[in-house]
Amino acid sequence: MDYYKQYYTPNNTVISIAGNFDTDKTIELIYKYFSNWIPVKKEKDEQCPPMFYRRIMGKTKNTEQLHLCLGMKGVPQGTNEMYHLMVLNNIFGGSMSSRLFQKIREERGLAYSIYSYPSSYKDTGMFTIYVGLNPNYVSTVLQLITEEIDKIKNGGMTSDEIYKSKEQLKGNYILGLESTSSRMSSMGKSELLHGKIYRPKEILEMIDSVQREDVENIAKEVLDFNRLNISFVGDINNNQIESNFKKIIG
Repeated sequence: MDYYKQYYTPNNTVISIAGNFDTDKTIELIYKYFSNWIPVKKEKDEQCPPMFYRRIMGKTKNTEQLHLCLGMKGVPQGTNEMYHLMVLNNIFGGSMSSRLFQKIREERGLAYSIYSYPSSYKDTGMFTIYVGLNPNYVSTVLQLITEEIDKIKNGGMTSDEIYKSKEQLKGNYILGLESTSSRMSSMGKSELLHGKIYRPKEILEMIDSVQREDVENIAKEVLDFNRLNISFVGDINNNQIESNFKKIIG
């Protein structure tokens, strides 16, 4: 209850509405039910961004499939670099046409599932590669992931890949606007986290503005083996993971 009283307050609240509604009546209802909600005066929390260390953590478990995550430092919310990373992610592992999915799952059949995704927060971010596979293939799969990372970091992306990635991002964004709940959620998050609601045209322009050099720079910054963390659950132990990752983490 103390946590609830401290953080679930008018100061931290945005009411986001989308769809078929009467503006005047809606404002009346909001005033009726929320006008007596008293703001809480509190000191601003002093927070330090988390530090990223190289480490391996896992749980050995008798399962048929090994679940493995590689995590690296990403980018925080509210920066243009987030769009650079999203374009990179689409090329690298964020879709069924991505390099990781095509090379490892479709062409070689070495994984049940493989993908990458960025996560962003106010003061930091994370970039994650997930793979579900037979433990016997872990060495080969890690070698292939490493090779794809090296290719991308050394100028291996084509202009065509970057163009297609940007078009896919724009298409997914526009399709998302067709859902009333998605539009409501997008507006609320934008206001709450950035203090501004971005118009669809602004979002599309930010995606369009991403250049090849931007994607190459963010790849070198994020795909950094010196800040690589590994977590796993499956029929394998830490020593086996460490020996297989020796080429990656040194």
